[in-house]
Amino acid sequence: MSRLLLSCVLCGLAQSVDVSSDSFLDDLTRASRGAGLKGFFAAQEKMPIYVSRPNKIRARQEFVIVAQHAVGIYNDVFLREFCDDLAKEGYFCLLPDFFWRVWSEDIPTGFDMDISKMNIGAQLKSQKDAELLKDLQGAVEYAKVASPKRSARVAVVGFCMGGRISWLAATAKALSEDVKGVVAYHGGNIFKAYPENAGTAPGDNLKDLSCPVLGHFAGLDQNPSPADQERLYQEGKALGKQMEFYTYDGVKHGFSCKDSSAYDHEAAAEAWPRTTAFLKQVLADQKDEL
Repeated sequence: MSRLLLSCVLCGLAQSVDVSSDSFLDDLTRASRGAGLKGFFAAQEKMPIYVSRPNKIRARQEFVIVAQHAVGIYNDVFLREFCDDLAKEGYFCLLPDFFWRVWSEDIPTGFDMDISKMNIGAQLKSQKDAELLKDLQGAVEYAKVASPKRSARVAVVGFCMGGRISWLAATAKALSEDVKGVVAYHGGNIFKAYPENAGTAPGDNLKDLSCPVLGHFAGLDQNPSPADQERLYQEGKALGKQMEFYTYDGVKHGFSCKDSSAYDHEAAAEAWPRTTAFLKQVLADQKDEL
């Protein structure tokens, strides 16, 4: 029943539904709860956000923005489950829909659809770094409003396309005061800007890197390739940047994503405690609880 509900709700995205309306978000929440998830849907202006809260809210709460991979946040429950798992660790997690502007009959959300039938190419081509940064700023603002003292410490964790978004957040001057650390799982296209002349390629802007970065790389990946990883590390090291990289041998791009054919449980399980330890380090010192 919940799958049918979510299917009907998401079909509405192709029909100019107000995605920030309470009824729309409530339907998404009920469908997620029906799938065994713990969070709920809210909106920052027009952008839907899946929100997963910890059991105890601290006076100065730590927030994690999770940046999606290319299939979006509705095709499978993996990203929402990842948020729920981080909430169990005490983090207030936000999963924005960075494709909210493009869903249509021609670019379906992919709910209950084989990935091969999704228009992922059109989704990726729709990206503009200026809009991604605006949406990241919106998620940060949501975090500040949700924090009891409007004093939110924020990190960004991203997968694949979202890994690049993590790097983008870390090198954006507009976010330098807010983002305390980022985790990039096999983030591709690091040396590309969207559009090409935007000057926003994260790999070309390492001088502006304002926070520590944890990078998880697949040994068999070609985007980012081993050469990309080495270039990032060497150039970042020369600039005195804080970067910690791990390579997982014998696995492919997407190894950490349960909804990917390349998923590797052993490598993903090895990366998880490294991610949580990193988040604890960069978001530490907020012990006051309500």
